[in-house]
Amino acid sequence: MKQLVVLAAMLMLAACGSSGQKNPVENPYTERMKELSSNGVAAMQRERWLVAERLLERALQAAQLANDPDLIATAWYNLGTLHVSAGDVQKGEAALKRASGVAQRHRLEILNMRAKVALALLHQRQGREAWQPDVLGSGYPADIHLIAARLSQLQLRYDVARQEYDLVLRNSEVDRAAMLYKIEAHMGLALLAEQQLDHETAKQETALVSNMSRDVGAPRLAAHALLLSAKLIQDEAQKRDNLQDALAIYRALEDLQGQSDTLHQLMHLAEHNGDHIELQRLQEELDQVGEHMVADQ
Repeated sequence: MKQLVVLAAMLMLAACGSSGQKNPVENPYTERMKELSSNGVAAMQRERWLVAERLLERALQAAQLANDPDLIATAWYNLGTLHVSAGDVQKGEAALKRASGVAQRHRLEILNMRAKVALALLHQRQGREAWQPDVLGSGYPADIHLIAARLSQLQLRYDVARQEYDLVLRNSEVDRAAMLYKIEAHMGLALLAEQQLDHETAKQETALVSNMSRDVGAPRLAAHALLLSAKLIQDEAQKRDNLQDALAIYRALEDLQGQSDTLHQLMHLAEHNGDHIELQRLQEELDQVGEHMVADQ
Protein backbone atom coordinates (compact mmCIF):
# COMPACT_ATOMS: atom_id res chain seq x y z
CA MET A 1 0.00 0.00 0.00
CA LYS A 2 2.92 2.35 0.64
CA GLN A 3 4.03 1.89 -2.98
CA LEU A 4 0.52 2.77 -4.13
CA VAL A 5 0.62 6.05 -2.20
CA VAL A 6 4.05 6.93 -3.63
CA LEU A 7 2.87 6.20 -7.15
CA ALA A 8 -0.26 8.24 -6.62
CA ALA A 9 1.88 11.24 -5.73
CA MET A 10 4.08 10.72 -8.78
CA LEU A 11 0.98 10.38 -10.91
CA MET A 12 -0.26 13.78 -9.79
CA LEU A 13 3.10 15.23 -10.83
CA ALA A 14 2.54 13.91 -14.32
CA ALA A 15 -0.59 16.04 -14.60
CA CYS A 16 1.21 19.26 -13.72
CA GLY A 17 1.63 21.91 -16.37
CA SER A 18 -0.63 24.13 -18.38
CA SER A 19 -3.70 22.72 -20.06
CA GLY A 20 -4.55 26.07 -21.62
CA GLN A 21 -5.69 26.42 -25.21
CA LYS A 22 -3.07 27.45 -27.75
CA ASN A 23 -3.30 30.91 -29.27
CA PRO A 24 -1.70 32.13 -32.53
CA VAL A 25 0.25 34.75 -30.53
CA GLU A 26 1.58 33.65 -27.15
CA ASN A 27 1.14 35.94 -24.16
CA PRO A 28 4.66 36.28 -22.67
CA TYR A 29 3.24 35.65 -19.20
CA THR A 30 1.70 32.41 -20.52
CA GLU A 31 5.10 31.30 -21.78
CA ARG A 32 6.66 32.25 -18.45
CA MET A 33 4.04 30.30 -16.50
CA LYS A 34 4.68 27.17 -18.56
CA GLU A 35 8.45 27.47 -18.16
CA LEU A 36 8.23 27.98 -14.39
CA SER A 37 5.75 25.12 -14.06
CA SER A 38 8.02 22.77 -15.99
CA ASN A 39 11.00 23.70 -13.80
CA GLY A 40 8.86 23.37 -10.69
CA VAL A 41 7.77 19.87 -11.63
CA ALA A 42 11.40 18.90 -12.25
CA ALA A 43 12.30 20.17 -8.77
CA MET A 44 9.39 18.22 -7.26
CA GLN A 45 10.54 15.00 -8.91
CA ARG A 46 13.94 15.54 -7.28
CA GLU A 47 12.16 16.26 -3.98
CA ARG A 48 13.59 19.79 -3.84
CA TRP A 49 10.47 21.05 -2.12
CA LEU A 50 11.52 24.62 -1.29
CA VAL A 51 12.88 25.24 -4.77
CA ALA A 52 9.73 23.77 -6.31
CA GLU A 53 7.51 25.91 -4.10
CA ARG A 54 9.28 29.11 -5.15
CA LEU A 55 9.04 28.19 -8.82
CA LEU A 56 5.38 27.24 -8.68
CA GLU A 57 4.43 30.34 -6.70
CA ARG A 58 6.09 32.41 -9.42
CA ALA A 59 4.19 30.35 -12.00
CA LEU A 60 0.96 31.29 -10.22
CA GLN A 61 1.94 34.93 -10.32
CA ALA A 62 2.67 34.67 -14.06
CA ALA A 63 -0.70 32.99 -14.61
CA GLN A 64 -2.44 35.82 -12.77
CA LEU A 65 -0.57 38.39 -14.87
CA ALA A 66 -1.65 36.50 -17.98
CA ASN A 67 -5.21 36.88 -16.69
CA ASP A 68 -5.99 33.37 -17.88
CA PRO A 69 -8.40 31.36 -15.64
CA ASP A 70 -7.21 28.09 -17.18
CA LEU A 71 -3.60 28.84 -16.23
CA ILE A 72 -4.56 30.16 -12.80
CA ALA A 73 -6.52 27.00 -11.95
CA THR A 74 -3.64 24.87 -13.23
CA ALA A 75 -1.13 26.84 -11.15
CA TRP A 76 -3.20 26.33 -8.00
CA TYR A 77 -3.47 22.63 -8.82
CA ASN A 78 0.30 22.39 -9.22
CA LEU A 79 0.83 24.06 -5.85
CA GLY A 80 -1.67 21.72 -4.26
CA THR A 81 0.18 18.74 -5.70
CA LEU A 82 3.47 20.11 -4.40
CA HIS A 83 2.25 20.59 -0.84
CA VAL A 84 0.57 17.16 -0.75
CA SER A 85 3.72 15.48 -2.06
CA ALA A 86 5.87 17.38 0.46
CA GLY A 87 3.60 16.31 3.32
CA ASP A 88 1.85 19.63 4.03
CA VAL A 89 -1.65 18.33 3.46
CA GLN A 90 -3.39 21.37 4.93
CA LYS A 91 -1.79 23.75 2.43
CA GLY A 92 -2.25 21.16 -0.30
CA GLU A 93 -5.96 20.82 0.35
CA ALA A 94 -6.41 24.60 0.41
CA ALA A 95 -4.62 25.00 -2.95
CA LEU A 96 -6.60 22.20 -4.58
CA LYS A 97 -9.82 23.82 -3.39
CA ARG A 98 -8.67 27.11 -4.90
CA ALA A 99 -8.04 25.30 -8.19
CA SER A 100 -11.51 23.76 -8.08
CA GLY A 101 -13.09 27.10 -7.20
CA VAL A 102 -11.50 28.90 -10.15
CA ALA A 103 -12.41 26.04 -12.48
CA GLN A 104 -16.03 26.02 -11.34
CA ARG A 105 -16.44 29.79 -11.73
CA HIS A 106 -15.11 29.69 -15.26
CA ARG A 107 -16.76 26.39 -16.24
CA LEU A 108 -13.45 24.61 -16.77
CA GLU A 109 -14.84 21.10 -16.48
CA ILE A 110 -11.64 19.13 -16.98
CA LEU A 111 -9.60 21.19 -14.50
CA ASN A 112 -12.44 21.01 -11.98
CA MET A 113 -12.60 17.22 -12.30
CA ARG A 114 -8.81 16.95 -11.96
CA ALA A 115 -8.87 18.95 -8.71
CA LYS A 116 -11.97 17.15 -7.45
CA VAL A 117 -10.47 13.69 -7.92
CA ALA A 118 -7.15 14.82 -6.42
CA LEU A 119 -8.98 16.12 -3.35
CA ALA A 120 -10.83 12.81 -3.00
CA LEU A 121 -7.52 10.95 -3.22
CA LEU A 122 -6.08 13.18 -0.51
CA HIS A 123 -9.08 12.63 1.76
CA GLN A 124 -8.89 8.87 1.20
CA ARG A 125 -5.21 8.82 2.13
CA GLN A 126 -6.06 10.74 5.32
CA GLY A 127 -8.71 8.20 6.27
CA ARG A 128 -11.47 10.77 5.82
CA GLU A 129 -14.77 10.30 4.01
CA ALA A 130 -13.95 10.61 0.32
CA TRP A 131 -15.91 10.89 -2.90
CA GLN A 132 -16.42 7.53 -4.61
CA PRO A 133 -17.03 8.31 -8.29
CA ASP A 134 -18.31 5.77 -10.77
CA VAL A 135 -16.20 5.16 -13.87
CA LEU A 136 -15.57 8.54 -15.46
CA GLY A 137 -16.51 9.32 -19.05
CA SER A 138 -14.02 8.47 -21.77
CA GLY A 139 -13.70 12.14 -22.71
CA TYR A 140 -11.47 12.94 -19.74
CA PRO A 141 -7.66 13.00 -20.12
CA ALA A 142 -5.63 9.95 -19.14
CA ASP A 143 -4.12 11.53 -16.02
CA ILE A 144 -7.59 12.02 -14.52
CA HIS A 145 -8.53 8.39 -15.21
CA LEU A 146 -5.29 7.30 -13.55
CA ILE A 147 -5.93 9.34 -10.41
CA ALA A 148 -9.50 8.00 -10.31
CA ALA A 149 -8.11 4.48 -10.66
CA ARG A 150 -5.69 5.02 -7.75
CA LEU A 151 -8.55 6.44 -5.69
CA SER A 152 -10.79 3.45 -6.42
CA GLN A 153 -7.92 1.07 -5.70
CA LEU A 154 -7.33 2.60 -2.26
CA GLN A 155 -11.07 2.35 -1.65
CA LEU A 156 -10.90 -1.37 -2.57
CA ARG A 157 -13.32 -0.78 -5.47
CA TYR A 158 -11.26 -2.97 -7.75
CA ASP A 159 -13.76 -3.28 -10.61
CA VAL A 160 -13.93 0.51 -11.00
CA ALA A 161 -10.13 0.75 -10.80
CA ARG A 162 -9.71 -1.85 -13.56
CA GLN A 163 -12.15 -0.03 -15.83
CA GLU A 164 -10.34 3.26 -15.28
CA TYR A 165 -6.99 1.64 -16.09
CA ASP A 166 -8.56 0.04 -19.16
CA LEU A 167 -9.68 3.46 -20.43
CA VAL A 168 -6.06 4.60 -20.26
CA LEU A 169 -4.78 1.51 -22.06
CA ARG A 170 -7.38 1.86 -24.83
CA ASN A 171 -6.08 5.32 -25.70
CA SER A 172 -5.06 5.23 -29.37
CA GLU A 173 -2.40 7.95 -29.04
CA VAL A 174 1.17 6.76 -29.42
CA ASP A 175 3.26 9.74 -28.30
CA ARG A 176 5.60 9.51 -25.32
CA ALA A 177 3.15 11.08 -22.86
CA ALA A 178 0.47 8.56 -23.79
CA MET A 179 2.93 5.70 -23.42
CA LEU A 180 3.96 6.91 -19.97
CA TYR A 181 0.32 6.95 -18.88
CA LYS A 182 -0.08 3.40 -20.17
CA ILE A 183 2.99 2.29 -18.21
CA GLU A 184 1.43 3.88 -15.11
CA ALA A 185 -1.76 1.93 -15.80
CA HIS A 186 0.13 -1.37 -16.07
CA MET A 187 1.94 -0.54 -12.82
CA GLY A 188 -1.41 0.12 -11.15
CA LEU A 189 -2.75 -3.21 -12.42
CA ALA A 190 0.34 -4.95 -11.07
CA LEU A 191 -0.23 -3.44 -7.64
CA LEU A 192 -3.93 -4.28 -7.82
CA ALA A 193 -3.11 -7.91 -8.64
CA GLU A 194 -0.63 -8.00 -5.76
CA GLN A 195 -3.29 -6.69 -3.39
CA GLN A 196 -5.55 -9.55 -4.47
CA LEU A 197 -2.71 -12.09 -4.13
CA ASP A 198 -2.78 -12.78 -7.89
CA HIS A 199 0.99 -12.98 -8.13
CA GLU A 200 1.07 -14.38 -11.65
CA THR A 201 -0.84 -11.42 -13.08
CA ALA A 202 1.26 -9.06 -10.98
CA LYS A 203 4.44 -10.55 -12.48
CA GLN A 204 3.06 -10.22 -16.02
CA GLU A 205 2.08 -6.59 -15.51
CA THR A 206 5.42 -5.80 -13.86
CA ALA A 207 7.26 -7.32 -16.82
CA LEU A 208 5.24 -5.08 -19.15
CA VAL A 209 6.21 -2.04 -17.08
CA SER A 210 9.90 -2.99 -17.25
CA ASN A 211 9.88 -3.54 -21.01
CA MET A 212 7.86 -0.45 -21.85
CA SER A 213 9.92 1.71 -19.50
CA ARG A 214 13.06 0.61 -21.27
CA ASP A 215 11.54 1.45 -24.67
CA VAL A 216 10.39 4.99 -23.86
CA GLY A 217 12.91 5.92 -21.17
CA ALA A 218 10.99 5.89 -17.87
CA PRO A 219 13.66 4.99 -15.29
CA ARG A 220 11.60 5.82 -12.21
CA LEU A 221 8.79 3.51 -13.28
CA ALA A 222 11.36 0.85 -14.16
CA ALA A 223 12.77 1.12 -10.64
CA HIS A 224 9.28 0.85 -9.13
CA ALA A 225 8.70 -2.29 -11.21
CA LEU A 226 11.99 -3.83 -10.08
CA LEU A 227 11.12 -3.07 -6.47
CA LEU A 228 7.73 -4.74 -6.80
CA SER A 229 9.08 -7.72 -8.74
CA ALA A 230 11.63 -8.34 -5.98
CA LYS A 231 8.72 -8.75 -3.61
CA LEU A 232 6.96 -11.20 -5.92
CA ILE A 233 9.77 -13.61 -6.84
CA GLN A 234 11.11 -16.36 -4.61
CA ASP A 235 14.61 -16.81 -6.04
CA GLU A 236 16.88 -14.89 -3.66
CA ALA A 237 19.63 -14.26 -6.22
CA GLN A 238 17.15 -12.74 -8.67
CA LYS A 239 15.50 -10.81 -5.86
CA ARG A 240 18.85 -9.30 -4.87
CA ASP A 241 19.71 -8.49 -8.50
CA ASN A 242 16.39 -6.67 -8.98
CA LEU A 243 16.88 -4.68 -5.80
CA GLN A 244 20.43 -3.73 -6.75
CA ASP A 245 19.23 -2.63 -10.21
CA ALA A 246 16.45 -0.57 -8.64
CA LEU A 247 18.90 1.01 -6.19
CA ALA A 248 21.24 1.98 -9.03
CA ILE A 249 18.39 3.75 -10.83
CA TYR A 250 17.22 5.55 -7.69
CA ARG A 251 20.78 6.70 -7.04
CA ALA A 252 21.08 8.05 -10.59
CA LEU A 253 17.76 9.86 -10.16
CA GLU A 254 18.80 11.10 -6.70
CA ASP A 255 15.50 9.67 -5.48
CA LEU A 256 16.11 9.44 -1.74
CA GLN A 257 12.79 7.84 -0.86
CA GLY A 258 13.33 5.17 -3.50
CA GLN A 259 16.82 4.51 -2.19
CA SER A 260 15.48 4.22 1.34
CA ASP A 261 12.73 1.77 0.37
CA THR A 262 15.16 -0.38 -1.61
CA LEU A 263 17.83 -0.39 1.10
CA HIS A 264 15.27 -1.55 3.64
CA GLN A 265 14.41 -4.53 1.42
CA LEU A 266 18.07 -5.35 0.88
CA MET A 267 18.65 -5.18 4.65
CA HIS A 268 15.77 -7.56 5.23
CA LEU A 269 17.34 -9.97 2.74
CA ALA A 270 20.79 -9.69 4.36
CA GLU A 271 19.29 -10.23 7.80
CA HIS A 272 17.41 -13.29 6.57
CA ASN A 273 20.66 -14.74 5.24
CA GLY A 274 22.61 -13.86 8.38
CA ASP A 275 25.04 -11.66 6.44
CA HIS A 276 25.96 -9.24 9.22
CA ILE A 277 28.76 -7.52 7.29
CA GLU A 278 26.42 -6.68 4.40
CA LEU A 279 23.74 -5.66 6.86
CA GLN A 280 26.11 -3.18 8.52
CA ARG A 281 27.20 -1.77 5.14
CA LEU A 282 23.59 -1.28 4.07
CA GLN A 283 22.74 0.35 7.41
CA GLU A 284 25.55 2.86 6.95
CA GLU A 285 24.31 3.71 3.45
CA LEU A 286 20.75 4.03 4.75
CA ASP A 287 21.95 6.39 7.48
CA GLN A 288 23.59 8.60 4.85
CA VAL A 289 20.39 8.63 2.77
CA GLY A 290 18.43 9.58 5.88
CA GLU A 291 20.78 12.48 6.57
CA HIS A 292 20.30 13.77 3.02
CA MET A 293 16.52 13.47 3.35
CA VAL A 294 16.58 15.56 6.52
CA ALA A 295 18.89 18.14 4.93
CA ASP A 296 16.57 18.51 1.93
CA GLN A 297 13.49 19.20 4.03
